[in-house]
Amino acid sequence: YEIRETHNLLIRKGFTKEQAAQLTTIFATNPAYWLDFMMKNELSIPNPNDIHPVFTGITTSISFIVFGSIPLFPYILMQQENTHLFMYSLIFTATSLLLLGVVRWRITQQHILSSLAETILVGGLSGLVAYAVGTFFNV
Repeated sequence: YEIRETHNLLIRKGFTKEQAAQLTTIFATNPAYWLDFMMKNELSIPNPNDIHPVFTGITTSISFIVFGSIPLFPYILMQQENTHLFMYSLIFTATSLLLLGVVRWRITQQHILSSLAETILVGGLSGLVAYAVGTFFNV
């Protein structure tokens, strides 16, 4: 199955059928390289050894602060008597998750729809759980 996937992937990358068959045979002789090739080219998953943990930590922290503060803007910028602050905050939250999904897509080069859907789904569920916990404890 992996041989067929590799062969088809190489054809999509511009190789002829014969070249793809030769390269697939060569890749199969080196399982470590073949796995790395398939992770990058089929699944768009980078090699974790190429990722710098300090850079990832700093980027994650900055993203959390920037994108996490966007839903607070209505409470900061509008008058507290406004009865629609929560609705505005929900709109800002959706916008924040959408922007974060676009940034994630640009960085990871994954398919844009999967990047957006996953970011919005995970972020939305996290926000829903946080709201439920806050409501439960009357915070």
